[in-house]
Amino acid sequence: MIIMLVGKISRVDWRHAIVRSLPNALENLDPSNGWPILERSIHGVHDYSGPYYKNLTQEEKAEGKVAKTHRLCLEAIDASDLIYAWVDDPTCYASYFELGYAHAKGKYTVVAYPPKFDRSELWFTSCCVDLIIETPKPELGLLKAVLSMVRAGRIKSPTAELAKVEGNLARLEKMGLGSSVPTTMETVNADARRDSGSLPKDDPTR
Repeated sequence: MIIMLVGKISRVDWRHAIVRSLPNALENLDPSNGWPILERSIHGVHDYSGPYYKNLTQEEKAEGKVAKTHRLCLEAIDASDLIYAWVDDPTCYASYFELGYAHAKGKYTVVAYPPKFDRSELWFTSCCVDLIIETPKPELGLLKAVLSMVRAGRIKSPTAELAKVEGNLARLEKMGLGSSVPTTMETVNADARRDSGSLPKDDPTR
């Protein structure tokens, strides 16, 4: 599965805790050749499609590099199966557009917010996603997003996918985060074996 991680971006941000080979990819990035897809870089299983950080100078902006970055973002969405957004800053304006574009393209879209984040003015964006998650850590929210895709029948081989997710859950237990996933693998396995349709937006586990 190919995953795009949208949200505020910087040279070193939350994506580095999820995408294993991202630092090396940034060092060798050549945008003229497009953005690479980093195979098996997420959980050792999934592929990463972008975005990639590039600090554009005023000269580069004047030369139209912004339009190129825009095109690369859309290409990454087109290539992805899951669009996962971590919104902890309401000024991530590009992310709102990306979620809307992905929704229009029929992509599975998930937005995650930290606890107590005021999203009262983000109701329009909430209408463009398949699932809304509240979570203290973006990497935990991504795991829930993958689980929700399995339960929605949006992954071709759910049994194999669940085995991989189970390994990730075990690692989260060691980190003291496993209790934040309000489900059991028995429940997920049962649900993944039937076509359960779409999920309630605020609860990926029922």
